[in-house]
Amino acid sequence: MTAGLDLEHADAVVELGSGTGVTTEAIRRRLEPGPRLVAVELDPAFARRLADRCRDSSVEVVHGSAEDLPALVPHPVDAVVSGLPWTVMPHERQRRILDAVTRVLSADGRFSTFAYVHAA
Repeated sequence: MTAGLDLEHADAVVELGSGTGVTTEAIRRRLEPGPRLVAVELDPAFARRLADRCRDSSVEVVHGSAEDLPALVPHPVDAVVSGLPWTVMPHERQRRILDAVTRVLSADGRFSTFAYVHAA
């Protein structure tokens, strides 16, 4: 999920759909001390739990929609890691989110997305 993103040299990283924070922790471990990690979570209960869990870390948890990313993170970022459930979203919402990601990525920024398989 984080391979090839050059997180070791990033100044700012965004995670979309942080959920319980499993991927958040994997990203945080790859970052050098100092970079900003913004975890964006739509579900208020998950956002609260993650904020409590990350209280003493450099992770900034934001309760909000990935569609509003430019307002939530009004500066260029080096990487966006997404765990959003793309297959259950309407096409137009997917487009709005991808447009938002494009607006916040720096010129050489990287985007990575992954999906969970719950059943085969």
